Amino acid sequence: MRQDISLYPPARSGFAAAITVSGGLAGLRASEMMVRPRDAWAVSLGARSDEGRSGPLASARATQQRDGTMELRYDSYCGLYCGACPVLRANRDGRVEEVAGEWKMKPEDLRCHGCKTETLSSFCTSCDIKKCAEDEDVEFCFDCSEFPCKRLVAFKDDECAHHSIVLKNLEAIRERGLDDWLAEQKSRWSCPECGVGSAWYEKECGACGATLYSCKDEESDLEKGTP
Repeated sequence: MRQDISLYPPARSGFAAAITVSGGLAGLRASEMMVRPRDAWAVSLGARSDEGRSGPLASARATQQRDGTMELRYDSYCGLYCGACPVLRANRDGRVEEVAGEWKMKPEDLRCHGCKTETLSSFCTSCDIKKCAEDEDVEFCFDCSEFPCKRLVAFKDDECAHHSIVLKNLEAIRERGLDDWLAEQKSRWSCPECGVGSAWYEKECGACGATLYSCKDEESDLEKGTP
């Protein structure tokens, strides 16, 4: 199993530096949750509101959720569920300024409505998979003749636990359709006790304290061959 990922602050890229995460970041200790700059979304945020269900595979625009003046998309080219991304959750819940302060980043670098929208965080603007999918004019990586390519497999196998499920998710979308997958993901990333939404790395519900099935748990089960 991969080790916990490490935080490399933008000013010291390449040099591990632990930070203490507290308050809005669900009180995780630095030793429990550390991420690289482009993977800073892996730091889990306290659960707030919940996301709505999106539309069918036939229409990409139908996967948008209008939240006030904000349109959000929870599907991605690679198979990640953006609804569990702490950056997107911070945007949806109006917590960008707070999270930017905790992560020592500029708020404008955390503005994101989903990787298939025009409003992207600094983590998503340089994504090679996103650029490739757009160049190939495909909605999902499985629409490409080279699927699964080396780039996608390397992404799945890197040190970030939430990346490990992308092929599993893409297969589910291809077999069952986007609408069904989005509904399943909404349920999967919600507390089984109180129903409040959660982020990828959260181990405990910020609302009721129930134990959550995090992406690291799912990665471990995948490695053991557990369905």
